[in-house]
Amino acid sequence: MIVQHTGWSRVVLLLVLLILSGCGPPKGERTMDRANEQQAVDAYNRGVAYYARGELDEAIASYTEAVRLNPKLADAYLNRGAAYDAKGELDEAIADFTQALRLNPKDAEAHNNRGVAYKSKGDLDKAIAD
Repeated sequence: MIVQHTGWSRVVLLLVLLILSGCGPPKGERTMDRANEQQAVDAYNRGVAYYARGELDEAIASYTEAVRLNPKLADAYLNRGAAYDAKGELDEAIADFTQALRLNPKDAEAHNNRGVAYKSKGDLDKAIAD
């Protein structure tokens, strides 16, 4: 039996084929995302090691690389903020703690750190709010 396709059946068939073909990104792009994610984690871990050794500029550079690769890595913002705070760069620290809170609003450590940074700046009202 030969099936004759009308205009609507062709549209439906095309839609079914598109859905079945997986309209997502090509596999190479998915692999690249995983590679970027691993590179972000590696950069984050380097930042942790540098911070532990007191190498704050290197830690900041590593955390910056981590957030470049994965802008949703809240802990990288949190830790970079801590490194800025340790250097006395309070405005940068507050900005990073704020970004960490945008990504993870319930992060108690980010709230605490931002509050301490505000206190160090003399902004007690904002410090109390955090």
